[in-house]
Formats: sequence, C-alpha cells, structure tokens
Amino acid sequence: PRARRRLHVTESLTWNRCEPAMHDFEDTWRELLNPDIVKSKFVMIGLFLVAYEMLVRTVIDRPRDFFGDEWTEKSGWRPSKTYKSEVLKLDPKQKNDSWRGSLAWLNEMEVITTDDLKDIREITEIRNRIAHQLGDKIFGSTQWDEVPELFTTCTKLIEKIGKWWAINVDIATDPDLIAQGIEDHSVTPVSSIFLEILTKVALSEDE
Repeated sequence: PRARRRLHVTESLTWNRCEPAMHDFEDTWRELLNPDIVKSKFVMIGLFLVAYEMLVRTVIDRPRDFFGDEWTEKSGWRPSKTYKSEVLKLDPKQKNDSWRGSLAWLNEMEVITTDDLKDIREITEIRNRIAHQLGDKIFGSTQWDEVPELFTTCTKLIEKIGKWWAINVDIATDPDLIAQGIEDHSVTPVSSIFLEILTKVALSEDE
C-alpha cells in the first residue's frame, strides 16, 4: 500500500509538471493555425528587425562619415585618425568598437540621453533574442509582447538622432538651406519617412 501511495504521488507530480507544457503546446498550435496571428506576428517582428538595423546604421554611419577624410567608390568614407580618437576611443570596453563608441559619442554630444542608452540596450537584447529563438519561440509565448512598444521606441530614436544630424550638420553647413529659414520642427529625416511608409504598407489590411 505504501508503495502504491508513493506511485500515486509520483504520477500526480509528473502530471502537474506536464500541465504547463501541454498548455504551452496547445497555445502554440492554436496560434500557428491562425493565419491572422501568424501574419501579425511576423509583420511586427519583421518591422522591428528592420528598424533595429536602421538604428544601427544611424548610430554608426554618420559619425564615421562626418570624421572621414578619404572617400572611395568601393567602401565610401574611410575611418580617419580623428574618428578613431574622437569616437572609437570612447568604447567603454576599450576595443574600438564602432557601435559602442558611436553610442558613447552621441551621448557625450547630448544627442541621446542615459535613458536612451538604456532603451537601446533593451532593444538590442530583444533583437538578439529574436535572432536566436525566433524559430521555436514565436508562437504560444508572451515573451515578444514588448516588441510593438520597443519598435515605437526604436523609430523615435532613429528620428531623434537623424534630426540632430540634419539640423546641426546638414542644414547648418549649407548656405542655401540656411537661407530658407527651415524651422527645426519641420525637419524629418529621410530614414524616418522611409520607415513610416514601410510600416503603413506592412500593416495595411488591403490585399
């Protein structure tokens, strides 16, 4: 009788441990077989990944090009000594990484804030998690629920950084643009316009 009780308890514990797994399995297939959920998740995650890559390019390319002193048709602006001393040296890990160095430089120039850096770290963490887990964790899981909000944050950062460059460099160094008296609030970076159009098209319900 004691052995039977132990067996019964063991079976109960095993079954209880399996219940969450079974529940997740059912949720996964329920979502996987729903075309609307499949489309919406892939579209949203796809937009987020595109926005992230645009953020990376916005952060890295402009400082490199701004401090560039040699241009080639094949590779564009080449990193200059000034770029290395003004931007790459700011890499907190002292490895001359263009991503970390550029973020530190933008923060030093007060283009982005400490809170922005925290948002970028969170965005990067989620992006990396998606890249490694997308295939088996996209359905039946709530871990991607923050993606729409992070996508919005990402688009705001792209606009914020791009707008700073447009106002303080592109317009400020062009006499013709200065003469037009362009108001700061009317400036919208091309990257933001592109992303806005892409988002509207991707989220459109028209066939």
